Amino acid sequence: MSIPRFLLAAVVSALVMLTLGWLWHASFMADFYPQHTALQREMPLTRIIVLGYLLLAILMTYVYPKGCSGGEPLAEGLRFGVFIGVLYTLPHALVIYGAEGGHTGTLVIVDA
Repeated sequence: MSIPRFLLAAVVSALVMLTLGWLWHASFMADFYPQHTALQREMPLTRIIVLGYLLLAILMTYVYPKGCSGGEPLAEGLRFGVFIGVLYTLPHALVIYGAEGGHTGTLVIVDA
């Protein structure tokens, strides 16, 4: 994959993840989190969130061609996205739940 194409894929995927993350966390689940999270920031660190999604997008863009089986691109992308999502979020949520103690078990399941 050429560098311009790689960068375009990484930026587009970061924007999609940021948009979906905002819809889920700031819109749909805005009332849920305060009830199930003891240590919630008053104002999120937006620059850190953007950096995290950008880093995840770059890594996913790098790994995707190595795991692609050559099928329909949209189906391959969705399969890969679900796989990476479960691979990252569920273990991460369990570690945070075990380490911080400020989350409920319900939050771990819903957020994963």
